[in-house]
Amino acid sequence: MIGKVLRDPRRTGSGTPLEEAENISPALANDLRWVGVPDLESLREAGAVEVCARLEAEGLIDCTYALVALEGAIQGVPHEQLGEDVAERLSRLWAQRCPPRGA
Repeated sequence: MIGKVLRDPRRTGSGTPLEEAENISPALANDLRWVGVPDLESLREAGAVEVCARLEAEGLIDCTYALVALEGAIQGVPHEQLGEDVAERLSRLWAQRCPPRGA
């Protein structure tokens, strides 16, 4: 498992389980819960960029791929179905939020 082990595996939200969302593996769902995103509604509320920042701050993932996967989950589509314009927008938002180290 890539992420940290959940302190309390019952720590889930009352909304849609993360594992039912597009693009969310059990390991990613565990990591999302670790950073305070217990369900799909919480993911939608926080947004892909904010959640990726939390994941990266905890050292859980590299957000290059995860950002697009999370946005696909938010929109309810496989990440491959997001248009290139969405990927470019996310990339710009990520660069503004988390500039490359040493920049």
